[in-house]
Amino acid sequence: SMSNPPSLALGLPVVTTCYPEVQGFRHVVSVASSPDEFFEMVRGAPLDGGSADPKQQQLAVLDARWDRIAARLVEIGDAASREPS
Repeated sequence: SMSNPPSLALGLPVVTTCYPEVQGFRHVVSVASSPDEFFEMVRGAPLDGGSADPKQQQLAVLDARWDRIAARLVEIGDAASREPS
């Protein structure tokens, strides 16, 4: 799982390297393709606010909230208990 949901939920600029889990968040994070690009993005993030609108960032991680995760786990458990054994 991606390690930046708290930063996104707060609307903070997020700079990261490219890894599989970040693919679904490319519209709300800045993804660096090299160490030099990462450094430049980190240096510039506080000035330009990052690559996305804070509201977009919050919406991107809405399903990562603990209450949503817990509700989904309850749904899965309920469905599994109704299946014939």
